[in-house]
Amino acid sequence: MKRLLKSVVVIWLVLSVQIGFAQYPDLYFKRLPDYVNLSSHYVTHMAQDDDGYIWIGTRDGLNRFDGHEIRVYRAVDNQLNAGLAGNQIEHLLVDSANRLWVVSSDVISVYNREYDRFDIVASPHHPAGLEEFYFNHMEIDLYGRLTLCTGNDLFYFDDATKSFQHLLSTALGYIYSYAFDKQGGIWIGHYNSGGVSYYSDYEADVPLFVLEATLHPSRDQISVIDLEVDDQFLWVGIEHGGIARVDRETGAIQNYFHDTSERFVTRFFTDATGTLWSVDYSGMKVYVEEEDRFHGYYHDSHMPGSIRPNLNGVFQDIQGNYYTYYNGEGVYTSSVARGFQLYNESDYYYWHVRQSNISAVHEDVYGNLWLGGFSGGLTVFNWGSGEILWYPSTENIPGKIGRGSVLSIFQDSKSRMWLGTHNGGLHLYDESSNRFEAWRADGSNGSLSNNDVRAIAEDSRGNLWIGTHGGGVNQFLVDENIFVLYNELNSTLNSEWIHYLMVDRDDKLWIGTAYGLCVMDIESQEFRSFYAEPGNPEAIHGNQVITILESGNGTIWIGTNNGLFRFNKTNETFIRCDQDFRNSYITSIEEDQNGELWVGTLFGLHRYNPETGDLFHFDENDGIQGPGFNNNASYFNGEDILFFAGSGGVNAFNPDNLHYNSTPPELKFSKFLLFNREVTDYESSSVLNKEINWVDEIVLDHTQNFFSFEFVALNMINSHRNEYAVMMEGFDDGWVYIGSRRQVSYTNLSPGRYVFRVKAANNDGIWNEEGISVKVRILPPWYKTVWFYTAITLVILILIISIFRIRTANLIKQKKRLARIVSEQTRKLRKSNRELMHRATELNRINKILEERQKLITDQREELESQADHLQKSNRELIKLINTKDKLFSIIAHDLRSPFNTILGFSSLLSEFSDQDDREQVREHARIIHDSSLVVFNLLENLLYWARTQTNDIQFSPVHTDLNEIVNENFILIDDGAKKKEIEVDVSDYQNLPVFADINMMRTVIRNLLINAVKFTPRGGKISVSSEEINDRVFIYIKDTGVGLGPSDIDQILTLGASSSTKGTEGEKGSGLGLVLCNEFIQKNGGKLLIESKPGLGSSFGFSLPRGVKKI
Repeated sequence: MKRLLKSVVVIWLVLSVQIGFAQYPDLYFKRLPDYVNLSSHYVTHMAQDDDGYIWIGTRDGLNRFDGHEIRVYRAVDNQLNAGLAGNQIEHLLVDSANRLWVVSSDVISVYNREYDRFDIVASPHHPAGLEEFYFNHMEIDLYGRLTLCTGNDLFYFDDATKSFQHLLSTALGYIYSYAFDKQGGIWIGHYNSGGVSYYSDYEADVPLFVLEATLHPSRDQISVIDLEVDDQFLWVGIEHGGIARVDRETGAIQNYFHDTSERFVTRFFTDATGTLWSVDYSGMKVYVEEEDRFHGYYHDSHMPGSIRPNLNGVFQDIQGNYYTYYNGEGVYTSSVARGFQLYNESDYYYWHVRQSNISAVHEDVYGNLWLGGFSGGLTVFNWGSGEILWYPSTENIPGKIGRGSVLSIFQDSKSRMWLGTHNGGLHLYDESSNRFEAWRADGSNGSLSNNDVRAIAEDSRGNLWIGTHGGGVNQFLVDENIFVLYNELNSTLNSEWIHYLMVDRDDKLWIGTAYGLCVMDIESQEFRSFYAEPGNPEAIHGNQVITILESGNGTIWIGTNNGLFRFNKTNETFIRCDQDFRNSYITSIEEDQNGELWVGTLFGLHRYNPETGDLFHFDENDGIQGPGFNNNASYFNGEDILFFAGSGGVNAFNPDNLHYNSTPPELKFSKFLLFNREVTDYESSSVLNKEINWVDEIVLDHTQNFFSFEFVALNMINSHRNEYAVMMEGFDDGWVYIGSRRQVSYTNLSPGRYVFRVKAANNDGIWNEEGISVKVRILPPWYKTVWFYTAITLVILILIISIFRIRTANLIKQKKRLARIVSEQTRKLRKSNRELMHRATELNRINKILEERQKLITDQREELESQADHLQKSNRELIKLINTKDKLFSIIAHDLRSPFNTILGFSSLLSEFSDQDDREQVREHARIIHDSSLVVFNLLENLLYWARTQTNDIQFSPVHTDLNEIVNENFILIDDGAKKKEIEVDVSDYQNLPVFADINMMRTVIRNLLINAVKFTPRGGKISVSSEEINDRVFIYIKDTGVGLGPSDIDQILTLGASSSTKGTEGEKGSGLGLVLCNEFIQKNGGKLLIESKPGLGSSFGFSLPRGVKKI
């Protein structure tokens, strides 16, 4: 039942917010921008052309308004050639061809857009078909023609003859007003009796019928002030007689204001929706068809935004903005309403508060609106009963609200309403007694810690959490009536100055304080604190945490004194989301029915889409109560209505019903300036031969090197928010966004051709991407023109030809003189030539002899160089062979003699044993002989292979094979040595993998590596053999738990001659060639020796080989 009642109340609230917009607009009038530049504040008429300019006629000149500036047109000494013969504008009208017609001082003019002037169409000196020049009314007929009345006659303007043609005459009296219906009929209002006559068409000589006596209940004769006609009704404004409405179908007449002080009707106006407006001495009215009544707008000096006195007319532009114009007050405008309903202390509206400064907002279970006052007290809008309930603050009187501001209002899970006050403690409203129960700090255990209650929240157990300013957090065990305090002394709470509390879906208490954010696990009572950290982009940037919100998807949003942040639960970091906000002091956050965030700040309201990042800003021009909002003074009813409050009242709105301007603005050039002076002279010699919007190209010479463009977006809704972008093609690389600035200047552009482009966005950021443009051509100076370059070229050519001819004549003379000289010299040269030829023959002979000797010397030198190279090569090979011999002898002398001594000694002992001797001792001696023989074999094998490698006498024959047989035969070879030292050999990780290698070389490599592993592994150690395949390479590893090697040891054992053989753990000897030979053989097979070893930790010797093809 409560839910149903709440739904009904919410619907009532929505209707109360929206019904005004459905029946009549809620208008708030402000002065027209740039109003100080109006030619006169005595306004007579207004009109708007199709370009979007608003024309304002006054008693002293005509004005054109573009949303920002007013341009004044006046007659010049009342000269007819100026277009406006006089400055008192009587009528304005825009026809279907977008021509502005102006009546001033008995002269009819039309605005010439191409030249920004007015051309006279008719005057007493040029009648153009008219006989009288006093005009009461102008209208556009069904054919789009201009019509006007003078005396008893109607005329229309004929474009073909450029004159006025007679339409009809009436014998019923002076025509004061007339209107055309959609059927082609003409309704004519007469002055000084005559009433209203109706002509069915233009050809009718007499009216079809006349209305007069029936139009006013107490008058037989009337004067008609104005007429309007629609599909259903004829509206008649009667001089001093109010308004008469005639039903066109039934003829029924309804009178309005005929016997009241509001009967002095002066003018009608029909807006874009077909709604009728009337103007009278008391103000203006709009007809509310649903209620068959007029809603009035009146001057109220105590009501900001009300109309001014001495209203002359009302007007609506093509965007839906309303204008009122006055005798002495100029023009006021009311922009299209966004849809923000405002409740404040003004009693102009029924629903109002005692004080406009609202500090807390909430609804009760019935949907009634509770508004806490910053100056104390509580206002409740009881929508159901239509009452405004007021609960004042008191000096803590029992049953009343205590001292101070009401800073928090909360409805708990049992639908009880709680209040927190600045100095009066915590309150609970008792609905049955209409009283407030209070809890205040008294210093005792279990009482409230502080009377400044800023926040209230409820956990899943039904306990309340109370945030105080200066007293920490109190858990209120409601059933036990006990407060449990959490402060800086008994917990890790980071500050006792609490701004906000919120319990999330995981039953965690989020605490916004004056010094950081704190999160309390209610179950474990553990606190987690977060602070602003300079330089850390993942921390909050302001320590004053003002407000907190958990959105529908579980996201936690934090509002601070320095930004809006989204909490990342995964890594407990914060992501800043207010980079484009107009203000970073976040006062409150709400989520609407669409999942968008509404963020209150100290400078306006922001709509933020968390998914897309889209942002929209609202300020006072949109109907917001003031420049900013109070902390946490907001509320969402859970369905469709949001509330945000501040010092100017509380705004209520449905996000889905807000009005946005989605129409791209018309764009016009408003001025072209040369050296900061506007160009208005359109003579043929001027820079502009027409008004700039009609010019295709602007041609400037090089001295006109500083010029400016001024432009305007013809959007009248909050026009200060219009934005612009410009681009000079040929100079700019792209669009230059200049904000709301409407003028750009260019200086010292290079000669050439350019195109200047402008585009604009309206107040809601909708861009006119097409924009406007004009070509600009900068002429070069005379000395950079084509003609100048051509003339210079011709002069140079003439000079070249002249010089050529003079030079040619001189050359001919010189040729003749030189011919004589040449003849004489030729004779002498011939004689000398014969002598030289004789000498040349002799020199050639000598030179040939020298060349033959030079060749002989060269051949001998090359032969000597070849012999030297051969000797050097032979010397290097000899040195290498000597080193090999020395190494071989060293090994034979040192390492080979010892095993042979062992063999000889123990074989001698064996020869002395008899059959009766100990067989075990014989076996032991035989084993020793075997081991020494194995050492000798391995030594000789390595010596032979190494010697062959040094002389390049070894064959390299790689084949596809596996190493299994080689590994097994070498296991047999080392088996006795391993068993003797009790070494474990592990081959569990060895895989038989195919390789591409020389089998004999691999036999030597594996034998040496296994023998070394046994040699350097102590008794009881372990040797493991493993293999693996990686990226078409086979890796074989032999690891031991032996003595290990240091980095320097590894370098030495791989360098021939760097060190002698090292003895094994039990004195085993080697040649010192094993690893050198292994390294050479592995490299020969395209592999690499891999050594990993640390002293005392064992060694790993491995090598890689190309992967082979497995045999089938």
